[in-house]
Amino acid sequence: MQLHTAELNENDENVTLTFLIETLWLSSTLLLCITMIVGCACCSLQFTRIHQRQRTVSVDEDIEFSEKLAKDASPSFGPSIYLDSVSGAPEKLV
Repeated sequence: MQLHTAELNENDENVTLTFLIETLWLSSTLLLCITMIVGCACCSLQFTRIHQRQRTVSVDEDIEFSEKLAKDASPSFGPSIYLDSVSGAPEKLV
């Protein structure tokens, strides 16, 4: 009878130890998964912010380039010269 009781106590200890190990493993796995999900979300958010900043800078550079290109492409013939409608003499407009 005492041998049977000792076996039951040892069996209970093994079950308790197995349960504690499985609980520890599951909780550490869950913690790892949560950490990875939060890390991926933060990384994705940071990447989105950086990409938006780069796109904003790129648009600003495109606008500046377009303005410079339009300025360079505009004809500059110097001061315009028109004829005076009354006397026919050239009139210089600045």
